[in-house]
Amino acid sequence: MTLIIRGTKVEGDAVAKILARQNGFLMLEVMLAVLIVSVALVAVLGMFINSTKANADAAENTVAATLAQKQLEMLKTKDHNYWANFAPNAQTSISWLDIDKPVPQGYAVNTVAMPCPENASLVQVTVTVTWNAPNSPAARNVKITTFYPKIPLY
Repeated sequence: MTLIIRGTKVEGDAVAKILARQNGFLMLEVMLAVLIVSVALVAVLGMFINSTKANADAAENTVAATLAQKQLEMLKTKDHNYWANFAPNAQTSISWLDIDKPVPQGYAVNTVAMPCPENASLVQVTVTVTWNAPNSPAARNVKITTFYPKIPLY
């Protein structure tokens, strides 16, 4: 039997002697491979956990933004007289308008309307949705501000 090891031709009993000196190397290589794969799996698991948390945060933000947008859309349906009767310097709180679907548990919607400081013919409305994230020490919120005219647009 002929074997070439590192560019040197080895024949006969010399091959058996070389292979005999390899005892334990296969086990060492397997253990090293297991170690490398384990380290890689720990890193992948960490990324998986972070992406799951980010996905949950995104879902909560989406719910909050949808609630704020829904409140603003429902305010669009109000008659222009609703906006025309606001006091010139008063800040008014507006309750949740969708009587068919209440605010989901864990979320709070605060809507405040006040005359626009830059233009007396507009009402500035700010909707703030607040919630407590499960693993967050502080309350989180989404705030959307828009303007409605005090006069009819037709």
